[in-house]
Amino acid sequence: MELSERPIVVLGMQRSGTSAVSGALSRLGIYMGADEDFFPPDANNAGGYFEQRALTTINHKCLAFYQMHATSLRPLPTSWKSYPQAKMLVEELRGFLVEKFRGRLLWGFKQPMASLLEPIYSAVFTELGLSPQYVVCVRNPIEIQASEADWKYQPGGRQMAPLGAHAIGAWLRYTLGALEAAGERPLTIIHYSSFLENPRPFLFDIVEKQGSSAPSEQQWSEALSCVRPDMRRQNSSGKSLGEYPSIVRETLAYCASSKFDATRQSALVKEFNGWLDMLEPPRLSGTRLGFAWKGGNAIQSVQEPFLPAGDWQTVRLEINAEPLTELNGLFYNKPCRVWIKRCVFIHEGGETAASIYSGPGSHLTSFEGTYRLEGAYEARQISLATPAAKGPYTLEIEFLLESGSQIINDSASRIAGRLHECAARRHTLERRLNGGLERPR
Repeated sequence: MELSERPIVVLGMQRSGTSAVSGALSRLGIYMGADEDFFPPDANNAGGYFEQRALTTINHKCLAFYQMHATSLRPLPTSWKSYPQAKMLVEELRGFLVEKFRGRLLWGFKQPMASLLEPIYSAVFTELGLSPQYVVCVRNPIEIQASEADWKYQPGGRQMAPLGAHAIGAWLRYTLGALEAAGERPLTIIHYSSFLENPRPFLFDIVEKQGSSAPSEQQWSEALSCVRPDMRRQNSSGKSLGEYPSIVRETLAYCASSKFDATRQSALVKEFNGWLDMLEPPRLSGTRLGFAWKGGNAIQSVQEPFLPAGDWQTVRLEINAEPLTELNGLFYNKPCRVWIKRCVFIHEGGETAASIYSGPGSHLTSFEGTYRLEGAYEARQISLATPAAKGPYTLEIEFLLESGSQIINDSASRIAGRLHECAARRHTLERRLNGGLERPR
């Protein structure tokens, strides 16, 4: 047996009881991981988080590759599988689950961010032949805001920085994302207040759905000790969700009922996805892929218009240049990330793979046999050289282009770092010229 096919996946917005639920399940015989793998208890959660640090790291990696973060509203791109990193991320997540849970009859994990990455998790579950049971923890978002305000926040700790007013949107994304991830799979919705008052029915429902677990009374006693009424230090009495869209109140009311209703759940998810469509940033504008080179005593250039498709696309340019001529190109008129799968010069003698170099402010790496260009906004994001074979040439480039706020920020940080290095080298050189440092021998 590599992996038992029915894991328990605990989801929900932070401060919604996911840790208490996971701790109770671990005492009922569900293996959630080894103690040394978890984030350690701290002042914000003395009972422990029961969340595997390595899995959180994988999730952050997945989010960063798709320009997302832990409070992103936007979903994964519909073409996420087309991205070069998709195979690596799926394999890494698959390998983690097999390594950590191989041979365990009853197992599960708590990972709130999995609701943001549902397509990746579903792909892994399908590969492994798993039919997970979902547990979705839900708390009034006003209480979550108040709970976050009481945090003893330390950078680098388990918790995110308090979200303030943004907590409502994040709560919707995590809650409805978790319900969408569950779909029509076995599901237990745990409402925080009801769970603290009487946790046993919720836990019994989860265990019963597993079908192969019969905890002892001692295990039940230990599990119930993980849940205490005093965990609810904040309440929502006197505070209304009336100023927020009705979907917030309707989602909370549905979850508070703790009754699965496929029609109602689907309607809430569909409405929220409509909100996400409206909040989605506009598609990248049309642009021109262009190259320039020195031909004789003049600068020659060629451009080809294209519309970034959010998926792989091919652009061809006719290059009438001499052999071994340097071409300097611009993919996009903003900082961008370009994955280049194929870049060849086609000529009478056949085709020649192009050697690719980045511009002064850009950065080029190779990833899974594909070039990855982090392009700054500059006239020369990329450089090529025509082959030794006689032209004219058709330059054919197959690529996937991304742009957005995270890529723009990354580009600005990269350029700022290079400018800082230049300033430091200049300072060192000036000191040497002024006799402040021993000259190198």
